[in-house]
Amino acid sequence: MGVRGDTKKAQALAITAVRETFEETGLLLAESGDVGVGEHPDWTYWKARGLAPDLRHLGYFGRAITSPVSPIRFNARFFIAHAGLLHGQLGGSGELSDLDFYPADDVLRDMLIVDVTEFMLKALIRFVENPASFNPNAPLFSYRGLVPFISYHPSDAMLAGRGPGQQAKGTRRADTGQ
Repeated sequence: MGVRGDTKKAQALAITAVRETFEETGLLLAESGDVGVGEHPDWTYWKARGLAPDLRHLGYFGRAITSPVSPIRFNARFFIAHAGLLHGQLGGSGELSDLDFYPADDVLRDMLIVDVTEFMLKALIRFVENPASFNPNAPLFSYRGLVPFISYHPSDAMLAGRGPGQQAKGTRRADTGQ
């Protein structure tokens, strides 16, 4: 996950992913609980309903660092959860346009998306189609100079019931498939 064994940072990233999902989509991955002291305004909604992020069903899926020449740079972590575990109505803050559920194949075929998003969607499709054959190492999509590069790293987070003992590190260029 790129946190070098820092459990607090890993948990903070997961909680942020759940909060951002709520902020941008109106959907909650929540259980009864207390969010504690949180400064972000979205926590008011959670507190009023006695909810806290439910991290039990959140899996770490990968990380991406955009190209150094991209006008919009980010260093993002990707998490997955089954859509059936989300609560609320699709709506969000208005930050996203044309917010809806789209089949991943349609997005890949019909929408203009950046290479990082394309890579993660293809990885997600492979995972959904055949979880048993999915590489349990978390991909890091980054660049070496201007060339996309993917490396695979053992993840502290569990994914598809596979633990770190089943993971081996490897690397390859982004254009080689899988």
